[in-house]
Amino acid sequence: MTTQQNLLSLSSILVNARKQQYDLLYVFCDAGFSVSQDVMHLYNGRLVDHKIIYELALCEDYREPTFLIRQFDVTDDKKTLYELAYQSGEYSRYRVDQNFGEHNFKRLYNQWVDNSISGELADGVFIHKIDDSITGFVSLKKNEDTGVIGLIATDKHYRGKGIGSALLNHVKRYAIGTGMTRLEVTTQGGNETACRFYEKNLFSVKSVSNVYHCWL
Repeated sequence: MTTQQNLLSLSSILVNARKQQYDLLYVFCDAGFSVSQDVMHLYNGRLVDHKIIYELALCEDYREPTFLIRQFDVTDDKKTLYELAYQSGEYSRYRVDQNFGEHNFKRLYNQWVDNSISGELADGVFIHKIDDSITGFVSLKKNEDTGVIGLIATDKHYRGKGIGSALLNHVKRYAIGTGMTRLEVTTQGGNETACRFYEKNLFSVKSVSNVYHCWL
């Protein structure tokens, strides 16, 4: 299909969505495909994310983390996970797109944390603590032979101390121990710190896509 045909198809979808009174449409495109400014202007759309999926083939020789990492349980403070999740979402399209607003951004991330703890979105939520404070956490969902990292965050006051790498090493070992052979994680192209972190830990880029929000 040509670029012109793709644009005509997208315009048709947007017209139908508007007729059906949708408020918002997410448009995901390959990185090499850009939606024209005319179409974006017509449908109040904007590019909100260069979505990057990183992948890693697991091996057997990951060392035990130098920090104690353990499973989150009911005695831990869930509100701290919310705050850390907000920090991890600093570059997310729900934060970048001001139309969502602060309340809806936090509501989405709260729900993400809740559904991870409940097991709906994650098979494990692992934390690091200093004294009684949670300083970092990571969630992992098994999808056949692949472990998908959902949320990973280190408190901004404790970054650069190796906690993020310790969390990552823990999920590598957990994934191997539960029969997984690969890890995947999604981040935003604008989050250069996260991209450098995954590349430093030998992840490679699996795919890149452009994400648009069209408010109808």
